[in-house]
Amino acid sequence: MIQRRVSVKCIVSACIGVLLFGTAAKAADDNIRKEFEAIYARRDKAMLSKDFGLMKSMETEDYTEKKKDGKVLNKEQSDAEVDELAPMIKEVQGFWTKVESVKEGDENEVIVEVSDGGKISIVDPEGKSHIIEGSGRSRDTWEHTDKGWKLKYHENLESTTKLDGKPID
Repeated sequence: MIQRRVSVKCIVSACIGVLLFGTAAKAADDNIRKEFEAIYARRDKAMLSKDFGLMKSMETEDYTEKKKDGKVLNKEQSDAEVDELAPMIKEVQGFWTKVESVKEGDENEVIVEVSDGGKISIVDPEGKSHIIEGSGRSRDTWEHTDKGWKLKYHENLESTTKLDGKPID
């Protein structure tokens, strides 16, 4: 009888430990998710106000991105692309990001999958106005640095884009 009580107590203690650890792990997961939701909200706000400098400042020095077609750009190439397009953007009419998942990767890394979309008006080099609408999914690898979270790698998983209502590649 005494041994049975000890066994039941051990089982109960083990179950409580698992539940408490699970709750603590869930709370940690919720906290990191909220942290990244706030980071993406800042990025959305930067996009809406055309603050591309803020967005570029969130990248690591060894940042790379992989486009839907498989082309890989380093930070210098990616930033140059943004610098070339930025003057053409007349207005960012809407932009949103939804954090779909947050997973811890290697030490000091977090992998975040997002869906996003937006609508912007641009003026092309010939002076003609156009509306670009797009949406997609991507995977980002963030690295924790002494300056906070920095975007190390961005991969476009899928996207659709329309120019003046017509699909483009």
